[in-house]
Amino acid sequence: KKVIHTLSKLSESSIALNLGVTPFSDVIESDDSSNPEDNIYVDFPEMADRHQLEEDKESVYKGVDDDDDDYDTIYGKLGLEPSSLKSVVEVCGSDHMKDRRSYCLQEMITTEKNYVDILNSLVCDFLRVLPSTISDESLRIIFCNIEELMVLHMGLQSDLTSAMNKSHQPISECFNKWKMELLKRYGVYVTNMNKSQAHLQDLSNRVEVKRIIEECQERCKVGNFKLKEWLMIPVQRILKYHLLVKELKKHTTEEHADFINMDGALESTLGIAKYINEVKRDSEELSHIEDVGTAFLEYSG
Repeated sequence: KKVIHTLSKLSESSIALNLGVTPFSDVIESDDSSNPEDNIYVDFPEMADRHQLEEDKESVYKGVDDDDDDYDTIYGKLGLEPSSLKSVVEVCGSDHMKDRRSYCLQEMITTEKNYVDILNSLVCDFLRVLPSTISDESLRIIFCNIEELMVLHMGLQSDLTSAMNKSHQPISECFNKWKMELLKRYGVYVTNMNKSQAHLQDLSNRVEVKRIIEECQERCKVGNFKLKEWLMIPVQRILKYHLLVKELKKHTTEEHADFINMDGALESTLGIAKYINEVKRDSEELSHIEDVGTAFLEYSG
């Protein structure tokens, strides 16, 4: 804590400001009453209980890029934003709960399929094309574990589709089954995101690399989006599942076999989003600290 406090003060100094360092506060807002020195990623279930997720469901999920609405626009244009969240009653009518639940479930599966297609495009149209220009180490930094995410979501999509085809549609089990894998894989991806974006920016200053990346972007044929924007989509997607589950729960009757399990599915997706936001916040704090340290080393040198 003393180190962070000292670096925070240094970041506000005239030297740091002249070097372009962004000042940051040493005060980290948190509703976690546990020891701040504890590693919050060691035992997520206990952390989720301490945070009492049900008390602040809405405040956690405002998106990972509050200062850039373009990512939400991209998210919608790529077919990941389900229309059912606002129009399910208009589409299915007010007297057909079963139809409305089926519609929500179909929307969930459709957007998941679209997301898997995007991950596949990142792997096939970028990751496996760029090695001729970019080193393996640079690819690892930029794309991190994107291939693992693709395999994971192919499995989740398969389970969601199977649930849709079963009479009782035990959709809750899908998210309970994949919860820990989602936490693990996305924890790694989000932690690496700042480094990925910075490294991609550095490489893009090379004419040949920039040309190849632009060619890859053109091949995707999904809007006029840049690779850095594509790489942010997984972070956006993982923060949206609670909305899908919440809507499905709303249209699940008490008589439905899966009704009793929907609270657990909602809690799982809420917990995942809470965890990802914790990881993102900590990653940003560490990035600020590294910026300050680098600036002062360059200044003293």
